[in-house]
Amino acid sequence: YERGWFGRVSQKAPNRTVLAATVGPGKKFNGLLLGSTPSHIAAIDRGDTLMCRELVDPRKLQSMTLERLPDRGQFWIYTVKQQIYRRPAGKFRIQQSDVDVFLTGCLEQAEAFDLPEFASQCVKTTRAWSDHWTNDRDRPTGKLVTAKRPEIDRLLEQLEGGLFERIREE
Repeated sequence: YERGWFGRVSQKAPNRTVLAATVGPGKKFNGLLLGSTPSHIAAIDRGDTLMCRELVDPRKLQSMTLERLPDRGQFWIYTVKQQIYRRPAGKFRIQQSDVDVFLTGCLEQAEAFDLPEFASQCVKTTRAWSDHWTNDRDRPTGKLVTAKRPEIDRLLEQLEGGLFERIREE
């Protein structure tokens, strides 16, 4: 699987491209395993119009800590539906508020699990970063996240070609 800016959203304003996962033979990215109940998973399935739940072969998972993966249970991933699988372009830009939410989570997990490279790996293993990117921090279209902005900006400076410096102001 690979994670990237692959999901075009036009059902609610603004039109944008959101973070999503898709099948990518030979690809990999870091992430979290979260426990859940069948009823919670069913509720997500009913409410999610952008993604499809797929069963993951546990042999394809690798722990980033010294802990073993659970022996029991099933592992699922939500992948983007093919009809909305598109990279950022034109009116379907990456929104900085979505990037901030994603990378805030990466930074929090890096700290919680003592994985110093986790957040950096989040940036490096995410595909389809693009010039089609809008800085909506002053009027976020997504959840407002401010506490870790300096750390997020430092992570984004890793992007090749000075991409982060070229974000268009909204």
